[in-house]
Amino acid sequence: MITVLFPNTPYRAIEERYASWQSHLLLSRSCEAVLSVDPSVPASEISLLVKTPFCAVVTTPLIVPPLKGALDALRRELENTDVYAAVPVANDTSEAAQHRPSSQAYLTLRQLEEEAHLRLESEEAPFEASWKTADPGFFLIRSECLEGESRTLAKLLDEQTVRVVPQAYFHRYAEHRSQVRTDLLELIDTSATTILEFGCGEGALGAALKKRQECRVVGIELDPGAAAIARTRLDAVHIGDVRSAIQELDEDFDWIVGGDVLEHLEEPWTFLQLLRGVAKPGGKLLLSLPNISAWPIVADLLRGRFDYVYMGILCAGHLRFFTKDTVCDMLAIAGWGDVALTDQWHFVTPEYERMTAALTAGGVPHSSSDLLPTGHYVVATNLE
Repeated sequence: MITVLFPNTPYRAIEERYASWQSHLLLSRSCEAVLSVDPSVPASEISLLVKTPFCAVVTTPLIVPPLKGALDALRRELENTDVYAAVPVANDTSEAAQHRPSSQAYLTLRQLEEEAHLRLESEEAPFEASWKTADPGFFLIRSECLEGESRTLAKLLDEQTVRVVPQAYFHRYAEHRSQVRTDLLELIDTSATTILEFGCGEGALGAALKKRQECRVVGIELDPGAAAIARTRLDAVHIGDVRSAIQELDEDFDWIVGGDVLEHLEEPWTFLQLLRGVAKPGGKLLLSLPNISAWPIVADLLRGRFDYVYMGILCAGHLRFFTKDTVCDMLAIAGWGDVALTDQWHFVTPEYERMTAALTAGGVPHSSSDLLPTGHYVVATNLE
């Protein structure tokens, strides 16, 4: 009864491609058909392809879509009311009526699915709302509404009355290349005058640094689109693979920063050695690295799951995985000294308490200092 209209958005990076593939796969398990469509054409052209009474419209592939039960809840609202569309709630949206923070934190796809199942039991009644112009991410509509419609799919809800259904929940990912990373900003010395950021994304961190202090910021970024934006913010940006770009640099830096990048590299050990060649004597290296031994990953493995996702500890672009000890080993191999590690935020839920209680009861050795952190910040020094 439902055909999914899925945008055929081309993506250069594996993270976005995988998120799109995963979203497509999950929807194909819940709906009669998933059609790949051009998001720039009028909806009327797409209507000719639809053979079912309802359409699930995906306006951005960077989501984990609603569950099958949630799709049924959306469909029932359209069957029982005369509103234009039925809209699920989401963790991240600029439309206030659609926004719902998660009732419990989640770190993996399994935990997200459990959150979505809990939402199906929500006692909050569906309600009507006047949609403004925000991108909804996902919505359900009668197929007949596409006929004769000159607007694109992403604009169909603009200024329409919709039915918001709290029982239907989907996860929308943030754009990670545009993040400021204030957590890293706070760790960089205000006296630094030359800073290199590899994997700089759109240059938001560098822009914040230049606003805070007098400094020269150089970036390296693989994605050309993100690099083009970064060039408007930083003093210089090198486009391409970080290892090749490092070997082309002809200046030294007070601080070298890599926020969640090393795990994307095939061979981070040699890369870290190369970084010492562009670090001043006494220069600092600041890294942010995810912790593969975080308890939600362990809990998933005990269930036979290891689900890649768009971003997070199990990001589809990760080629290497680290624990606290392997981080220290890697830096020692690369010749960095005075290594200091600090934990990122601790992830604690009732599931963690149940898991560790069961481990204790079973006499299984475990370390909360390794299970709790979602990742680690690393500051090291070039001693040469």
